[in-house]
Amino acid sequence: MMVVFSFPKLLVFMLLMMFLVSGCKGEDEASAKESGAVEFVGMEVDGRVYNPDPYASLYGDVYGDSPIDSVVDDLRDNDPYATYLMGVLYYNDYPEYGIKRDLEKGRELLEEAWRMGVIDAGYSLYEVYGSGNGVGESRSVALEYLISSAEMGYVKSQVALAEDYFGRGENDYLETDYRLSKEWYEKAAELGDKESGVALAKIYYEGYGVPVNYNAAFEWMKRAENMPYGSATFGFGTLAKCYEEGIGTTISLVQAYKYYDLRGTAGIPDKERLSEQMTPEQIQEAIRLSGEWQREHNISMPNSEGYQYR
Repeated sequence: MMVVFSFPKLLVFMLLMMFLVSGCKGEDEASAKESGAVEFVGMEVDGRVYNPDPYASLYGDVYGDSPIDSVVDDLRDNDPYATYLMGVLYYNDYPEYGIKRDLEKGRELLEEAWRMGVIDAGYSLYEVYGSGNGVGESRSVALEYLISSAEMGYVKSQVALAEDYFGRGENDYLETDYRLSKEWYEKAAELGDKESGVALAKIYYEGYGVPVNYNAAFEWMKRAENMPYGSATFGFGTLAKCYEEGIGTTISLVQAYKYYDLRGTAGIPDKERLSEQMTPEQIQEAIRLSGEWQREHNISMPNSEGYQYR
């Protein structure tokens, strides 16, 4: 038997259903809050990366030697970066700044900083919700902050995603996917992360998800040399090996010796081994090139032979 509603009755029925659904939703939201359920917080303004260098000092590189009172004053003025920095300080243990650890306050400030457009806070919130320390642990919320901040250009988040897809991430949230790992390493390397450039060289050298390509491996090693973020000589041992063995490039014992020299004391055993195959003139040229590199990059390596030519 078909039930037919007249328009007035149908309208009353629809209003009743809307009321019931609305009531259930309200109860669900209240229940979620009581149970400690966590949700992703959206940004309310356009985002900005405040620290493009993933190895920068969050405090010193912005506030220098200024006392913590300067940060607190900026926090009172609703400064986005100060809000983020205080969130980091409260959530972690920094007794040197005279701040007593407060996990809840730290999380609240980090979420507020994210609302205010501090993309850097996304990585911190990924760590917060990934660990569940002081909050309800949520892998999905942690990943949402990580992916969102990575897509907005935060290098640290991009590297974390690349590492996770590669199968060596701290949390191992994602299925191993070398193609996606390479894509995120490329994004981070294009923004200047030296370690990502070296990781790409390894991907091509070992053939992780791509055909083995020694030329591409060498090219990424050379590009990584001039990337701004990371230890200045990171990967130089591998770069020296490329020149020594002709991996993706022409063999050059002079260049190999130069890069071993730039590793300081760590490169001494390799230099001693290599010197047996070189003339005194070649060794002297390599040392000169090491000093020239230090001078051009405004970096001093006191434990290198090239230091005298810097």
